[in-house]
Amino acid sequence: MASDFEKPNKIHTLFKEEIETKMWPLPIENLFFLGKSSAKKLREIGIKTIFDIAHANPNTLKNLLKSHGETLYNYANGIDNSIINTEQEAPKSISNSHTTEYDLSNRCEILELILALCNKTATRLRAEKMKCKTITVTLKTNLFKTYSRSYTLSTYTNVTKDIYSCAKNIFETMYNNIPVRLIGVGLSNLTADCTTQLSIFDTEKTKEFKVDKVVDELLAKFNNDTLITRASCIKTTRKK
Repeated sequence: MASDFEKPNKIHTLFKEEIETKMWPLPIENLFFLGKSSAKKLREIGIKTIFDIAHANPNTLKNLLKSHGETLYNYANGIDNSIINTEQEAPKSISNSHTTEYDLSNRCEILELILALCNKTATRLRAEKMKCKTITVTLKTNLFKTYSRSYTLSTYTNVTKDIYSCAKNIFETMYNNIPVRLIGVGLSNLTADCTTQLSIFDTEKTKEFKVDKVVDELLAKFNNDTLITRASCIKTTRKK
């Protein structure tokens, strides 16, 4: 309700004690959840302001608008019995995008940015203690045309190297040498990470785990605002 009010200095309040002076004088059309059809029916029986709804007989409103009438009566009196969910729901997808300051047409530069975005999305994924199975790469050209393509892996992962490898392959299948201005990487088809502790004898996986942990710590230190890339991958792309 208050979000629709005029906002001096972009600030407005609607505390319980302010309902009588700020909300009740308004026409019924301003009441949240009240549509044109209901407004017409209310006006036909002489209800013109939110004050009129708040002081009407609840049974009259219910007979006229059924259960919706009772809901409007409660809203007009500042009453909402909706259940408030205090627990944060697990994300259904995680994504990051970056708009460049100039047109990018160099494959190496684009891949470096994709790697940085994979780092950020993978870090967020691990922070949520989740894994993904579907990776999406989005490109927007300098002519504002958007291309997007996804690939679903055979197994779930939250390893940056795996995510980047997939994203890189997606990019190679969709890029047509047109300059781009925005690049995005999205992770979806998520599941909880129930992976057991890595063995110290699993050299490659242990190495990747340590690298990801360092990147996570760096991004946390810089409030996740820094695009961090792996030098080894950058060198590989620049050789091409």
